[in-house]
Amino acid sequence: MKNTKSVLLIFEDSKELAISEAYLLQHGFKVFKSDSLKEGLEIVEKNFPNIVVLNTYDSEIEIEHFSKKIKAEKLKKVSLLRLLELENYLKSSLVREHIVVKPVHPSMLLNLIKNRMIHENVTGLPSFR
Repeated sequence: MKNTKSVLLIFEDSKELAISEAYLLQHGFKVFKSDSLKEGLEIVEKNFPNIVVLNTYDSEIEIEHFSKKIKAEKLKKVSLLRLLELENYLKSSLVREHIVVKPVHPSMLLNLIKNRMIHENVTGLPSFR
């Protein structure tokens, strides 16, 4: 794990983004932020955050495409964590170990991010409900 902990938050809801960003900054993280997958991918390619947290309403196809592009990046391994509402979680066909059901309190999100970063060599963590 790197000494400088960095997170990219891709959130469509600016209020949720502000709350999560403030909490992570208070706990020593460098935070990058975006409101779209396209801009988020540019940030990943330029800044290589340790983890990307997605909280968007993009389709599964768009999320899968985004995930594949991140995995194709040879310079850095970036973990992906997706926040979903329960109804969408049940419909999702994406890999379950990268999904957390919302709402997620900022302290829980912090713990999930830390856990994911500690276990960066693990291929997946169980989903949380």
